[in-house]
Amino acid sequence: TIKIWDYQNQRKCLRTYMGHDQAVRDIAFTDDGRRFYSVSFDKNIQYWDTETGQVISTFTNKKTNYSVAVHPDPSKQNVIICGCSNKKAVQWDANTADIVQEYDEHMGAVNTVTFCEEGKRILTTSDDKKIFVWEFGIP
Repeated sequence: TIKIWDYQNQRKCLRTYMGHDQAVRDIAFTDDGRRFYSVSFDKNIQYWDTETGQVISTFTNKKTNYSVAVHPDPSKQNVIICGCSNKKAVQWDANTADIVQEYDEHMGAVNTVTFCEEGKRILTTSDDKKIFVWEFGIP
């Protein structure tokens, strides 16, 4: 379950999103806030319409995803990278639900993925106690 709260004014729940079968690990909004991605212990990645609460698509690599990051370029909001339990950061094209690339040098589960330098690089952290800086699009 995902909930969006109005924490500044009335401090009430504005919307509840139901779709995952297990606990949600992370969410990331597109740059305009109209859509978002969520990852869960159910091993699914879900792409949501923020306004309607509907799931646009669901896809999986059959691994637990711990984090999700959306490319910061407004023309690449379909590009996400998920940190996974299988020691990889996995780049997806959400329009096709295809894995585009895997970043696979970590020796432990990938806990976080962060885009930086306007999407030219990504940073990953892992249970192996390392931080890697990657050139986006180059494994």
